[in-house]
Order: sequence, then structure tokens, then C-alpha cells
Amino acid sequence: MHVREAVGGFGMSTQAAEGPLDTEARYWRDQWERAQEALEHERERYTQLEALLKENDERWPDLGIPRAQETLLRVLYRREVATKEMLYHALYSERPDSDLPEQKIIDVQICKLRQNLPDADIQTSWGRGYYLSPKGREWLKAKVEGAQ
Repeated sequence: MHVREAVGGFGMSTQAAEGPLDTEARYWRDQWERAQEALEHERERYTQLEALLKENDERWPDLGIPRAQETLLRVLYRREVATKEMLYHALYSERPDSDLPEQKIIDVQICKLRQNLPDADIQTSWGRGYYLSPKGREWLKAKVEGAQ
């Protein structure tokens, strides 16, 4: 006779007869299922965001700059102030951790972007990040609207 059958005969539930390993296994299975649901939700959000970005790609002007600089410019255009962390994430979020450059690369890319597009008038907000001046924002807005 199994322990569960014997305990069940005394009016106790079979759940009470589960050992600590059964309870822990159930807990981790529930955690795994929740994590899978959350992952699926995030994949759906990612797909939606990719679709939005692709839609926006079609309306973005060709400014004759490298893709990395274009990505930074897009972030600057959408934000009042973009932190280095935001810009870094926009460029390198899909790379494996072992292949990530130093965060100083953002300063280098911004410097090159300033050289390639002086009319964008990218400014530094010390301690906060980078932003487009009103003049630069208007210049870029005219380019974007002209591409649509």
C-alpha cells in the first residue's frame, strides 16, 4: 500500500500527503508556466514594435549616413533628451553580452553624426544626455515630412 492511499484512508487529503519535494516541484512548474506566458507576451510586444519601426522606416528620409548614426538620430528625434543608456540600448540591445562595445562608443557615434549632419545641431545636456536643438529639430522635421 502506498503512503497516499494509507493517508487517504484516514480522511486526509492526498495533497497533505505530498512530500516537500512534490510541493517544490509544483511550485517551480507554476513558476515556469508563468515565465513562459510572460515570454510569449513580450514576444508579441516585440513583434508589434518591429511592425511599427518597419512602418516608420518607410517614411524616414535617406540622409546618407551609416545605419548606426541613423538609429541614434531617430531616437534623438523621438525624445526630448536621450540618455547614453537609451542610445546604447537602441544600437546594441540585440547583441550578445560578450560582443558589446564600451558605452564610450555612443560619444564617438554622436561626434561622427555631428560631423555628417551639422544641420541636425545635436547638443549635449550635461549629466542627462543628448538632444536636438529647436533649429535642428525643425531641420530634421522638414526632412522627415518631405520623405512622406
